[in-house]
Amino acid sequence: MKEHSYKEEGIELPQELIFAEVFKILSGDAKLLYCCMRAVQQQKKCLDEDGMEYIEYPVQRIMKEFRCSERTAIRILEELDSKNGIGLIEKKRQGRGLPNRIYLKDLKEVQKQLESRQ
Repeated sequence: MKEHSYKEEGIELPQELIFAEVFKILSGDAKLLYCCMRAVQQQKKCLDEDGMEYIEYPVQRIMKEFRCSERTAIRILEELDSKNGIGLIEKKRQGRGLPNRIYLKDLKEVQKQLESRQ
């Protein structure tokens, strides 16, 4: 299976990403990227040393799949990140030229947290 292929059924786009008020600040690209990451996680389960699921989704892959510049790919990632964005993902550096590990957070849990802050 190629790195960029997804199941033939397509990519699931949860209603919450479209209709929930708290996610309206996300760009369409950020929403689509999160859905692509979820599809990758469902296809390829990777566990860290603590047993937590993660994926590797390098910036170069985002650039290729979204046909965008490095700067744009990083901006899209930052929209989703827990440090600079809405908190749907958490990135952890691996160092030594390895791609970051990306931990996807549960959509409904993030939605609840964001709604409780409003």
